[in-house]
Amino acid sequence: TTTTTTTTSTLPPNTCQQEIGCEGASIVLDCGAENVIKIAGAFYGRIEEDVCPHDSVSTDPGAGCYVSATDFVVAECEGEQSCSVSASNGNFGDPCSGVYKYLQVDYQCVAEDEIDEPIDCDQPTTSTTTTTTTTTTTTTTTTTTTTTT
Repeated sequence: TTTTTTTTSTLPPNTCQQEIGCEGASIVLDCGAENVIKIAGAFYGRIEEDVCPHDSVSTDPGAGCYVSATDFVVAECEGEQSCSVSASNGNFGDPCSGVYKYLQVDYQCVAEDEIDEPIDCDQPTTSTTTTTTTTTTTTTTTTTTTTTT
């Protein structure tokens, strides 16, 4: 049985929003049918220790443990009504090996004729975090054969 829950909220125009996708998950930016996506900035790596905690991998942010993801996300999403971006080393490289990373995107939903207007999202007013959990089970079987002559 699969249950999907969708929450829709109506925000004032040009409200700063933030999406965070933990490593291995995809984030979805969605501005509905009336507006398009305007990217304020994005990074991939780790800055905050308490975002996307993970038991099996270090979350120590270290120094400079992130790369700008703005150009990639702009190319994928800017001017679109919705888009999906995967938080993965395949898209952004691995700025900090052995550290569990996340993708953070700050954006606004704007009218199409406002796409070239500058925006500033220093303090997003809404935030969503997307996580993916994968469980792997390994079974090992050993067979011993004895031959007597």
